[in-house]
Amino acid sequence: MDVNSLLLVPAGFILGVFAVVFGGTMFFTIPLMQVLFPAASFGVIIGNAKVGSFFRSIGSTISTHKQIAYKDCLKLSVTAFIGTAIGASLIADLSQMWLFPAVCMAILFCVLCPKTGGHG
Repeated sequence: MDVNSLLLVPAGFILGVFAVVFGGTMFFTIPLMQVLFPAASFGVIIGNAKVGSFFRSIGSTISTHKQIAYKDCLKLSVTAFIGTAIGASLIADLSQMWLFPAVCMAILFCVLCPKTGGHG
């Protein structure tokens, strides 16, 4: 095990704290993974970050499972699963040189898309 791999444990803890305080870690995780593992593809970096997100989601689901409308969520999750599979296959071998444009597009999409949820 090399030094970079050993840095993942304390870095993961610190990033977990940022996830709670700021509501997400992608903007912290991606640069850290690029520094620690410069040869890793964008897909590998995102995939590793999503594993942590998955386990945080399981933890929050366990604590709030009585408030979840499972029937409504099942319909949405089928669509989300298809989108996730398409997105994962598209970024699996994406070079890191496309990281900045991808982040810019994601920010533009979030800012410019119409608000949803009936909050008008």
